[in-house]
Amino acid sequence: NILSMNNNKTNIFLKGISVQTLVTVALGIIELGYFAIMSRLLTKQDFGYFAAISGIMAIITSLSEAGLGSSIIQKNNSNDKFVSTAYTLSLCLGLLFTFILFAFSPYIADLIADRTLSLPLRIMSITILLNCLNSCGNALLYKKLKFSRIGINSIISYLISSLVGILMALRGFGLYSVIAYSVTMSLVT
Repeated sequence: NILSMNNNKTNIFLKGISVQTLVTVALGIIELGYFAIMSRLLTKQDFGYFAAISGIMAIITSLSEAGLGSSIIQKNNSNDKFVSTAYTLSLCLGLLFTFILFAFSPYIADLIADRTLSLPLRIMSITILLNCLNSCGNALLYKKLKFSRIGINSIISYLISSLVGILMALRGFGLYSVIAYSVTMSLVT
């Protein structure tokens, strides 16, 4: 009975790997298409601002998530109290870093480029909170080996946010079209 139970988990794991591979390829194709289209619709200046914002967001997001999702995956006996504590801590860190970015965005904008980045950074600050909360939920799905659910969610998020970004770029929103892409991605996820 124990052997069949381990065999079943192995099969689920192997199916999960193949699903993850397919999802990774699909997301790569979607992203490549999105950036190919956006690179033709946006000015070089808007694309440069977006690159600067992406770098700032990557640093702040990695600090704000603090590995809480990983702790849920790695803890063998992650009971409801542990998960609830992780969500609460994630919420607090998300709120803290969202506030920090919102409050200091004019100074960060001046440091990195110019004041043009200030409002986009303030808008992007909401993604920090959303990503913190998403990390715990995704960690629970990974722990339960729900790879196909994660993959479907990712593909839908990328498709919807790409569509929003491209439509806004076609309407002339420039830098704000890629900001909308990122915010939409966090919201849909």
